[in-house]
Amino acid sequence: MINYNNRKFRSVSNSYTYSGSKIRHGHLIALVDEDGSLDIRYHQVNAAGQLMIGTCHHP
Repeated sequence: MINYNNRKFRSVSNSYTYSGSKIRHGHLIALVDEDGSLDIRYHQVNAAGQLMIGTCHHP
C-alpha cells in the first residue's frame, strides 16, 4: 500500500483534460481511498462522436 500521508504533490500541468489518437476530448478526476488506492472517473468523446464514461480502480 502506498502511504500518501503528509506527502506533497505538484501537477505536471494544470488540467485533467486530454485528447489524442481516437479521443477528441476527455476529462479525468481521481480520489485516493482510505487504503491508498486510486478511485478514478473519466468521460470523453471519441472520434466517432460517441460519449464514453467509465471508472477505474488502481490498488
